[in-house]
Amino acid sequence: MADILKDYGFQGMLIQRVHYAVKKELAQRKHLEFNWRQTYDDTGDHDIFTHVMPFYSYDVPHTCGPDPSVCCQFDFARINNGYGGCPWHKPAERITHSNVARRSKLILDQWQKKASLYRSNVVLVPLGDDFRYRTNNEAEEQYNNFQMIFDYLNAN
Repeated sequence: MADILKDYGFQGMLIQRVHYAVKKELAQRKHLEFNWRQTYDDTGDHDIFTHVMPFYSYDVPHTCGPDPSVCCQFDFARINNGYGGCPWHKPAERITHSNVARRSKLILDQWQKKASLYRSNVVLVPLGDDFRYRTNNEAEEQYNNFQMIFDYLNAN
């Protein structure tokens, strides 16, 4: 797969479905990002940068950090029980001026824990999964709430 993507001009790829034991080993060694080289490629001409998602799934509860019960609270489409709410019984809550500091620190902690699994100073945190962002309201909820968090973090 890596060499085919490289041949078609891709510079990198993200993979999710990797056995948990492999993910654990890669995470312990901070090798969740690497240049994938095929065994038959002696020159590295077909190497492709590969990012492995470290957790169970690619949905919002499993992408911000190691604790899905926290991450789910930042899937703002789940406010008012959207998408069935958060199964960990910690509901998503809209970001307001009165809770932005507390909520920002909570998600920042998850981002930092996720970042500690990688060698780079960049962390990838996807916000969505299959069949998401089907309405303008969902996109606006995610954007507006995260914008308040980003503004708070950048100012503090």
